[in-house]
Amino acid sequence: MHANRHPFLLSACTGLALATAACLAACGSSTASKPADAAHDAGPILDALVDMRADANVPPPQDAVFQPDFFPEPDFAHPDMETPDGPPPPGDLGVHLDFGAPGGPACDPRLRSAACDPGFYCKRDDGGQAFQGHCFEGEHCVPGDPASCPDPLRPYCHIQGGATLCTAAGNLREGDDCTDREEIPQPCREGLACNFSICQRICNPDASTCEASERCDSIEGAIGVKVGFCEPPACDLFTARGCMAGQKCSYAIRNDDVVVGSCTALDGVGNGPDAPCGVAPGGGDNCAVGLVCIGPPDQQRYCKILCDTGGYLAPCPDGNRCVEALATHGGNIHGLGICITNQ
Repeated sequence: MHANRHPFLLSACTGLALATAACLAACGSSTASKPADAAHDAGPILDALVDMRADANVPPPQDAVFQPDFFPEPDFAHPDMETPDGPPPPGDLGVHLDFGAPGGPACDPRLRSAACDPGFYCKRDDGGQAFQGHCFEGEHCVPGDPASCPDPLRPYCHIQGGATLCTAAGNLREGDDCTDREEIPQPCREGLACNFSICQRICNPDASTCEASERCDSIEGAIGVKVGFCEPPACDLFTARGCMAGQKCSYAIRNDDVVVGSCTALDGVGNGPDAPCGVAPGGGDNCAVGLVCIGPPDQQRYCKILCDTGGYLAPCPDGNRCVEALATHGGNIHGLGICITNQ
């Protein structure tokens, strides 16, 4: 998870500031059912801030803002996600993947890896709406294992939603954006894979090749083959692994713009999704593990579910999708988002 690589970024900020995150004032219930239509009446958009506390071992995050022009609140239609009639253009990152003709079960491409069963990916229908797609079976290759893609013209194992496919390797480096204008993941360089946001180093959960201070988080349950992503040290944002009893893991931004976890105090079990919440005077919040307390300045805040963009480590519950709605003054936070009502 990184910051500072999105076309809608704010100007970069240097130094460290109070830990904050942001969202819309009414970004929708994280447990609502998915509607049948993508367009709804518009509602107001409010910038929001959230306070968090970094522990002594992790630098405090920078100020965070929400990007309303990129992620309208759920009651809005999503014109930025629509495409004109006709076949989509080839990927704008240099690699065009031929997915064939629709024929599998219907799916919603915006749900990423959770759209289809493990081993399958969801392709958006040609000329269809943002939520219209069909599931296709992958090739079950193993990222990082050359023997699983024996064709010399397609030696790279690419992660596409909940599946893996053999194709040509890309030129994208670690931390580069890896989805094109059609939100189709593009291949990265060897040793990397697209997490539906940025190129990230891959690893074998049984014999990790990550740096000594990092951990290898398996995504086998989401894609059906044994592989993981190298994650930065400190605690796990979604499970609080690495924290002590009575603590949760809140996100913080390192000096190199990498998102890491920071253990903060938690009073009791914490409040659930969409429950009112508050920020402690010394930092931290009273939302449960895996949730963040967000809302407009000087107004009531609410607990929202944290998610990883591709849905590999922490997919959103049914009826919700993950949006990268958190940002610092250094830019959008990639790989980490909040669950909002799917429209």
